[in-house]
Amino acid sequence: MAWTVEESRPVVAINGEEIPVDPDQDFSRTVKQIAQAKGLHRFTVLVDGEEITPGEAPENFEGISRVEIRKYDEAG
Repeated sequence: MAWTVEESRPVVAINGEEIPVDPDQDFSRTVKQIAQAKGLHRFTVLVDGEEITPGEAPENFEGISRVEIRKYDEAG
């Protein structure tokens, strides 16, 4: 029997939903579009479990498994 490997695509997780994205999609634009579509105006972003600032955002999703968008909690 032949073995198969599923092609893994990066996902953006938000509000319990996982949205697959293409590795070559523009990172900042895609994250902002998804957040806005889900009604978030202030949010934090984690890339593979590590929080990043807007200035640290990569160009695209290449080499990334999971991005999580969380509502920004001013109270901390």
